[in-house]
Amino acid sequence: MKGPQTNIKSGPGSKRVSCSYIIGPKWEPTVGPSGITVYVVTGTCALCGATEEIRWLRGDQPELVARAFQQRGWRFDKYIARKCVCPKCVEEEHNMATRTATPAADRAAPPQQTGEEVAPPPRTPIDRTADVTAAMRPLSTEQRAAVRRELDQYFDDATGAYIDGRSDKVIGQQLEIPWKHVETLRELAYGPLRGDPKLDELSKRVAELQTQTTRLASTVATATEALATVRKDLEAAMRALTELRKRFA
Repeated sequence: MKGPQTNIKSGPGSKRVSCSYIIGPKWEPTVGPSGITVYVVTGTCALCGATEEIRWLRGDQPELVARAFQQRGWRFDKYIARKCVCPKCVEEEHNMATRTATPAADRAAPPQQTGEEVAPPPRTPIDRTADVTAAMRPLSTEQRAAVRRELDQYFDDATGAYIDGRSDKVIGQQLEIPWKHVETLRELAYGPLRGDPKLDELSKRVAELQTQTTRLASTVATATEALATVRKDLEAAMRALTELRKRFA
């Protein structure tokens, strides 16, 4: 999934590439078979991917768009898509931050030392389906927030690449979550991975040299065959010349 990286103004032919929302036309049905075209501004949550549309008649004004979403409970940045969070996720983050530790009375009391040997608890067989279930289970708010912190620290959105040896898989292993979830959140907030420009340039140069090498090798092979043919013709001509000289000697 890709976050809203492009914003189209309501004016004809105009385009902005740095806003976190999208403004565009939408057809809405009316009474009967007809309908009308209205303009809406769409925001996308960087955590859960939920979207919200607001009818919009004020043109492309980032300050007003951000204020409209903030009035609806969003944490909204007019330019950075990964900082746009819907009201539901904002509430979940708030509940997580204000959640207190489990009271001591609710914790399990340690077993009493009676002097008698206590039999160990029975071993529970390993359920291999748990791994599959974990891979399909959505991330909790705490896990999404942890992934977001890692992405903010180790993903360079200017180059579209990780830094310091990080990757989707490395972050997934560190947070003990399926790395596909990391990939989904990263593409939603930052977009797809892009190659290193220096690496791309070097790879392009290598490909060009390989093409030139193949072309030159083909040319050399053709020249070698032509040289062999000329040598055979030369040897035949020299033998014929030698025979003629013997006859007139």
